Amino acid sequence: IIYKSDPERGVEAVTRILVIESHRRTLEDLLGILPETVDVVGAEDIVDAEECMDEMEPFDTFVVQGAAQDGKGPGDIRVTLSFLRHLSVAQPSAKVFVLSNVFDHGPTVEQYKTAFAGCEILNKNAVLNGATVLPI
Repeated sequence: IIYKSDPERGVEAVTRILVIESHRRTLEDLLGILPETVDVVGAEDIVDAEECMDEMEPFDTFVVQGAAQDGKGPGDIRVTLSFLRHLSVAQPSAKVFVLSNVFDHGPTVEQYKTAFAGCEILNKNAVLNGATVLPI
């Protein structure tokens, strides 16, 4: 799924974002809350995300599901951690947001921060209901 800003309306993209979320409805909801001034690409699993990264210009920002899918099975935190470690090498200056509603703090947060230093962990439900704005 690709969503882009519309240059015919005079909207210039200033940020390129890759959103990774396995639930299509949630992915569409996340894409819908992002401003029109960004180029946004949505991927339903890590395999799709990596293909987008190979085929498109670099992304400035990544919004990643806390327990992402790898195209082979259900969502798993280990898949997300592996992807974050890959990003820390491939695009260390990117902004990374991990969205999850499974935790608020604790060892899981530290695992994400160890995999990609500087990533922000946000409550997915709070983002979707507007209580927390993605700081993009």
